[in-house]
Amino acid sequence: MPFPEPPAPAPVPREVLLKHDVLRLAAWPIVQVADCTKRAVSGMAALPVPLQEMAQGCLSRLQSPGDLPALAQWLLQEIQGDHRCTSRGTRWVSRLQESLAELQMPKYAPVLRCGVHEMAAALQRQLNYDRQKAAEALSAAEEAASSLDTDSNAASFRALQLQAGVAPRIEFFGLVRLFMADCGADILAALGINEMKTLALVADALFLQVRATQCATALRVLREEDGRSAELKGKVVAEEVAKERHFLSGGMGALNGLLDPRLLAVEFLFGIMLRETQVQVLQAFVTGKEDAWVHQMLMGGGKTCVVAPIAAALLSTPARLFVAIVPSSLLTFSRQQLRSRLCSPSLGLPVLTFDFSRETPVSPLLLERLEHARKRRSAICSSPQSIKLLRVIELAAHQSVTGPALPAAGRMRRFLSAVGIRSEGVQRFAESDREEALQVARKMVDIFRGAVALIDEIDWVMHPLKSELHWPCGPVRPLDLAEATATCLESGLRWRIMGCMVDAILDRGGHVWAALEAGRSEQKVMLKPNPVVLNSRWYFTVLLPMLAKELAGFLGPRTPVPRDELLAFLGPEGRCGSTLTRLPDQETKLVTLARQLVHSVLPHLLSLPHRIRYGLLADKGSSDSRISTKGRAARRALLAVPFIGKDCPSTASEFAHPDVAIGLTLFAYHYEGLRKQDFLLLLKLLRAEMDEERGPHARRPTCLRWVSWVKEAGGRVTGFSWAGRLLADMPKDEVRLDAAPAHQVALEEGLEELRSNVWPLERVSLKDKQQVHQLWRLLWRCSGAVRHYLYEHVFPGVMGLSDSLLSCTAQELGSSVLFSRRLGFSGTPSEVLPASMGPIHYEQGCDAKILSTLLNPKVVMHTETLPVGWDPLWLLQRAARGDFHALIDAGALIVGLSNFAAATKLLEWLPESFLGVVFLTEADESVVLLRDRRILPLSDCGLSPSRRFTFYDHVHTTGLDVHQAPYARAALTLGKDMLWRDYAQAAFRMRGLGPGAQTLHLLVPPEIRHLMGAPQEPEEVPAKASGTGVDVSEDLISLSPVLQTGGQPQPLFGLDSLSEFDFFRPAGTPTPQSTHVTADSEEHNKALAAALRWTGGNTLESDIKQFALLCEQNVEALWRRAKLGKWCKVKRPRQA
Repeated sequence: MPFPEPPAPAPVPREVLLKHDVLRLAAWPIVQVADCTKRAVSGMAALPVPLQEMAQGCLSRLQSPGDLPALAQWLLQEIQGDHRCTSRGTRWVSRLQESLAELQMPKYAPVLRCGVHEMAAALQRQLNYDRQKAAEALSAAEEAASSLDTDSNAASFRALQLQAGVAPRIEFFGLVRLFMADCGADILAALGINEMKTLALVADALFLQVRATQCATALRVLREEDGRSAELKGKVVAEEVAKERHFLSGGMGALNGLLDPRLLAVEFLFGIMLRETQVQVLQAFVTGKEDAWVHQMLMGGGKTCVVAPIAAALLSTPARLFVAIVPSSLLTFSRQQLRSRLCSPSLGLPVLTFDFSRETPVSPLLLERLEHARKRRSAICSSPQSIKLLRVIELAAHQSVTGPALPAAGRMRRFLSAVGIRSEGVQRFAESDREEALQVARKMVDIFRGAVALIDEIDWVMHPLKSELHWPCGPVRPLDLAEATATCLESGLRWRIMGCMVDAILDRGGHVWAALEAGRSEQKVMLKPNPVVLNSRWYFTVLLPMLAKELAGFLGPRTPVPRDELLAFLGPEGRCGSTLTRLPDQETKLVTLARQLVHSVLPHLLSLPHRIRYGLLADKGSSDSRISTKGRAARRALLAVPFIGKDCPSTASEFAHPDVAIGLTLFAYHYEGLRKQDFLLLLKLLRAEMDEERGPHARRPTCLRWVSWVKEAGGRVTGFSWAGRLLADMPKDEVRLDAAPAHQVALEEGLEELRSNVWPLERVSLKDKQQVHQLWRLLWRCSGAVRHYLYEHVFPGVMGLSDSLLSCTAQELGSSVLFSRRLGFSGTPSEVLPASMGPIHYEQGCDAKILSTLLNPKVVMHTETLPVGWDPLWLLQRAARGDFHALIDAGALIVGLSNFAAATKLLEWLPESFLGVVFLTEADESVVLLRDRRILPLSDCGLSPSRRFTFYDHVHTTGLDVHQAPYARAALTLGKDMLWRDYAQAAFRMRGLGPGAQTLHLLVPPEIRHLMGAPQEPEEVPAKASGTGVDVSEDLISLSPVLQTGGQPQPLFGLDSLSEFDFFRPAGTPTPQSTHVTADSEEHNKALAAALRWTGGNTLESDIKQFALLCEQNVEALWRRAKLGKWCKVKRPRQA
């Protein structure tokens, strides 16, 4: 009989096996860095042209003659002969000439020498072959990673682990990570795997898959019915088939070579083939030893979508952070591109956002997150404002430790406390947290100092005039002439004198407004959306004498100076009379301030378009009477702030010049009226003033002021007549005869019932939301209410000067103060960069391509001058019904409408073939408004580019990439202060610009058309006033916008007739039609040259202002860095 089987042994608990190291759970061999720069390859992976066999059989190379635009040389001569052309302008012209010379050289381009159908069949065969072979190579690579090549103990142990299922098999994406790592071969060898065979199979699989992607791309071009001609499709396919691999070097035999494995893996992961320029830029970024490097890349060359993600993957290490700095308007787009590219298992880089504001707490938790991001090799996206604010916060923390700031004094503190706003001078850090905040801020700055910064659109980020960030600190003191003194009993003269001129300009029945309308007929002024002076010479010759009379009338009762003497001093002559030389200090300050305002500040203010260069922050819609100040200071909450584009306020900047801030605030409140929160605050302050007064409510001064405002708005307060008199004081006959005026002010819908029975002030309750809302709708545009709010509360409460000012500019971003290594690129770089950034490395032929494209009448098909009666709605209707696929509002002409409102109007007027409109939200997200009023993310809408219309608002005409149909036509607007870079950046939102492909149609306002035809002449700057030392421009050198120069219009190219329009057409006549210049006319070629000449002249003028400030910043950077180094070494003495 058989022996009985022995009993089975008792199972050993898993915990015991792990404890005694009997059972080992293995994981993938994970490497954190991609640092292998060279790897040997052989066979097909070493082919310099992946589709070499097909290229030899189906393509020919034909010599194409150089294409030089007819007016290119004339244009460059005009720019070089401009009186504003400096040495930098001369270098720019020379670079353009060299680039054009390269463009003229004959080139060899690939062309198809077989039929389209034959080419498609060959591509399909190659695609099927490559897909099959790629799948086989991928499986073979995974099998090779699972087989053991040696009989070592380590190999035997791994075989046992694989058989037991306690060690995972290395999948292909893990092999790709090892393929990109310098230690990848050693790791495979240590596991007993044949590293040479495995990595060779990985290289073959990557190569085959990239080649299959090439074939699929070419086939898609041939098969899609997208409106492109067969000739154009053949050209695109020939270029795709002839693509070369630019990071492959030979030297090891015919079928052997060396390549960068990281770039091959990226081609596989991104589904692209890297262009030569992209490889050159990446090699300069990754292998370069320079601390700073700036490179030019043509718009659409893959800066954000290709170069930035690859640079993040190659430059980030556990010891070094990678920071992508982009303009705030492009932050969302750049973050999406990085995440979509770096989410692959073979890269696996987290993408985080560093969003730092004035109210962000400097806590150890924030530092811990930043350190964790560095250890995880995370890519950080940030706006330049956030980085600069961190630096300023560090300095503020240091200052709070070494010398606490004092609070604002007197009236300012009471006002800010009443409205719930933190004063600028109040200490930001609590006493117990100051030392901790300083140490945390320093550690965070140290992490960034060891990081690599990649700056996109570097010419925008480091613009000397727009990159300044100021932080007032220390005690805040009132401005000169702001408070009453023993010699001057009137308070607020500092803003009342500016208000006198603003009221004169905006009084539509006054002689100044009549002069503005006459200037509009002469194309010297734009009155839409607000008065903007286009010619500063016209201001000094026409407007200045009128404003001098207004000022003389204001100063007459306040100074003993005769009127004739005031007019001579304030006018263009600037003559200082005998009485002026004997004035006391107070009167001297007042008269000198008046001249400075009318000669220097006001011309500057009148050159700025509202809601494009300045405006008020949007109302948050709160029902609370406290002003919302999350992320903004008191001045930003209540005063006008700088805008970086249409309806896009800067995130942290303020106007540093007090008179500029006052003037722009007056203009902004006149155009926008009182916001809901402003009105709530005004009611709260009025009720407080009324409660402090004595007597019957109907006779208190505050209540009578309320009655006058209601009367101005076209209403009547209960208990008062239409004329504003108390009914109790009027005879009964007059009360019976009291009636509304014959010509009443038009009110908004729903306010007619309120017109004749407005609540008295004592019966207004701040808790009654409906009552407050109706009163706001009635009084929000009342000039008396606005004036009282600003003169008596806002300006006295927040306008002041601090003892010190912490600032951060592009100098910090461009030096080792913040980042040890700075890399940057742009399609339109500027030489006006910090000296620490070094020279710019220009892409060969890039400038010539931009110039030739914008001068090509087959690309810019039409120029259209808008009619005199145009408005934003008319422009939207013109774009919707003009056979366009996109509206690029580079000129910021669509004002007064949000992007959503503009998209809604476009969708109403677009043909039924368009199913949606793409626009950018306030959060800078690309969305689509569909016909059924749904709003979807662009990536989820499922609409083909040919079935959707794209609206590029002003601030998103740089850097944004939205795929368009190959044959799409875009309408592009031109506007005031437009530079060469603005025009080029906006035009190349259409990535496929070219003859027979994507084209442009220019829409030009008549005033801008006049400027394009008027040659610029040297400006005759008015002389300094004798004895005053007041210069027209010296006190505004640091302001972002500057005065525009101009000359008398002269006919240019015979196009003067394009600017002749009837501004005073009778009411009821049809709107004049736009003036077209077709692509076939000689006039059109000249018009294109005129547009480039005008934008080039604006660029030269802007360059002068930028360079002046840059020189000042470069010098200041020397002592600033030395001082910052000493500050960082200061330690707070220990307290007992």
